[in-house]
Formats: sequence, C-alpha cells, structure tokens
Amino acid sequence: MTPYYDVWKARMGLPPVGEMARFLRPLDKEFGPEAVERALGNYLDEAGKFVSLARFAHTFKMWAPHLSLTDNRCVNHPAEFAVATVSRRPLCRSCFEAL
Repeated sequence: MTPYYDVWKARMGLPPVGEMARFLRPLDKEFGPEAVERALGNYLDEAGKFVSLARFAHTFKMWAPHLSLTDNRCVNHPAEFAVATVSRRPLCRSCFEAL
C-alpha cells in the first residue's frame, strides 16, 4: 500500500490506512499497482477535499482511462465504454452521472 500512501499524503495529508487496504487491495490485485496509483492520483486531483475511497473503488474505471476497457461497454450505450458498475450493470460516464 506504500505507493498509494505516498500519493494520498502528497495531496491530502495523513492517509486512512485501513480504508485504503479495504478498497485498494482488490483493485491492486485485479489491475496492478501502477494502474491503481495513477487512477488514485487522477481521482484525488479531481475530487478535491471531498474524497471517498469507497466511491473511488466503485468508479475506478472512470479514473483509469489508461486501461484497456474494450470488453466493458455501457448497457444503455454500447458504443461507450463503461466507467462504473451499478447493480452489476456497466454504465458510461453520462449514464453514471445521470443517477
């Protein structure tokens, strides 16, 4: 969890270590530390002071445009890549923001 700790500390101050382990470990296993570190930095840069690691984990693909997501299309707009999953349904950015 060290790279995530450093990314968080540089932008936000003291990291919530327990919460980081809970929400980032599964992403780390699935996508690798480099992808998660980059996406976390993107999220923290955009989210400002209102951050939630649970929300970050839920919307991970929105913050990781550098990943190949060709197999994950929005259920409402098949031409669009999904950036989040809600009730096991992949949604594009516009569908997710409309919730």
